[in-house]
Amino acid sequence: MKSAYLIFSFLLILSFSSCNKMNPGNFWDDFDSDNKVSSEGDFQGRYGYKVINFKKENGIYQVTDILSFAKKNGWTLHSDTNYKTENLVSWKKNDKLLFKPSITGFKPNEIVIEFVKVFPRYIENEFTVYEFDTDGMILVNSRTNDTTQRVGFVLLSEDKTLMTAYHLWGETERH
Repeated sequence: MKSAYLIFSFLLILSFSSCNKMNPGNFWDDFDSDNKVSSEGDFQGRYGYKVINFKKENGIYQVTDILSFAKKNGWTLHSDTNYKTENLVSWKKNDKLLFKPSITGFKPNEIVIEFVKVFPRYIENEFTVYEFDTDGMILVNSRTNDTTQRVGFVLLSEDKTLMTAYHLWGETERH
């Protein structure tokens, strides 16, 4: 009986300690853990997200390293687009920088009625948005049933010292 209790306890501890890696997007926590500034997410209900913010104190982020890491974890690059600060002026609320992906991706110059979620944006000036299709994870518009696999985003500052990874999945809600 004691051995059954020990095995059960071991399995229970193992399941709790491995939960972090089982959630989508959590692999980004391991990308550059020494320079990780923040990591947040919500994995409950029918919708989830993960946001990880990095700041390189010495050196810069190499695009090839980012893309290789993403690909190794099932993300396929769909597009990369440079955005200038003046194009993002309206992407603020109460002087807070925002990142607003929608079911159709990130389009700061279009009026998008249904956002997936409004996220904090940690990069103030010019940056590049890398949009990814993510392996096995989809986003569903709960009103129209439109779906997309393009639910992974990486923002990289122009000077390549700041990086934020965003991952979304599940059913959208209007924000």
